[in-house]
Amino acid sequence: MNQNTQVTVLPDWHQLQAACWNALSENAHPVARAAAQLAEIIRAEQDPASTTTSALLRRELLIAEINAWVNDHVAGLNTLGATVDRFTQLGVAAHAYLHGDNRGAVDLNLEKLANAWTQVVAEVEKARMARTPHPQRQTVATS
Repeated sequence: MNQNTQVTVLPDWHQLQAACWNALSENAHPVARAAAQLAEIIRAEQDPASTTTSALLRRELLIAEINAWVNDHVAGLNTLGATVDRFTQLGVAAHAYLHGDNRGAVDLNLEKLANAWTQVVAEVEKARMARTPHPQRQTVATS
């Protein structure tokens, strides 16, 4: 890994977009994998006849799983599952529209969506770093 590469606790918007567009890599981030599962449910919900209670419950469970994963890695942040769900909804819709006549409007929305997620990731990293003790300030107990 390049020394200038910054590792973040959340996936970047590229991974979420890949999840929405059914193009996720096998070694994707756990939140991106959950987003891919959300995208499958959301695509199925586009046909009202296929929307079932079990699909809605699965969606709620995935949102809860995302919240739990994020909270395990950044304590106190337990609402990002809904944000990932919304990103996924918009990403799936954008993918569908890209095959239609509204490409210019959708590209602009995708850019805004990507920028918004990038800000979320930055805020989460800021919160995580604020909670992480500085290495020089840590004390080591000696026996």
